Amino acid sequence: MKKSILNLGKALNKAEQKTINGGYQRCQSTRDCDPYFTCIMVFDQGGVCQNNDYPIQW
Repeated sequence: MKKSILNLGKALNKAEQKTINGGYQRCQSTRDCDPYFTCIMVFDQGGVCQNNDYPIQW
């Protein structure tokens, strides 16, 4: 049983892990973000980098 559970799904890349775990990178502009990410302003002091393929749901 344990082996079958451990073999479920696929490995996630770093961007997918951040999206799922809520590990958002803080930013002031899109230049602060990794490639394929956009800075979304959500705080008075700045925003978070959002993966364009996996948008943040507020």
